[in-house]
Amino acid sequence: MIYFFIIVCVIQTFLLYRSVKKNLEWMEMFEGVTDDYKEVLETLDELHKSVDRKSKLELFLDEPVTRELVDDIKETKKAIKKAAEKISVFIEEENEEEKQR
Repeated sequence: MIYFFIIVCVIQTFLLYRSVKKNLEWMEMFEGVTDDYKEVLETLDELHKSVDRKSKLELFLDEPVTRELVDDIKETKKAIKKAAEKISVFIEEENEEEKQR
């Protein structure tokens, strides 16, 4: 009976070790993803500022193509802002989890 208990303990210890090791690997991967998101967020912020500045320029051509281009720039600006907000929410959640640890 005691041998059975020892075998079960050894198996549980091995499984616990594997579980902790796998969790640490996942944590490292998530940290890498978070760093990548931070870089993307900085790039999106720069692009948003650039597109915002260009969308406010006064136009001298009143052709439909020019107006469509300005509308496209404005929509691109909104899309960049929305993507940056979604990424920043993820990063803020990661930072809050790190502070709680």
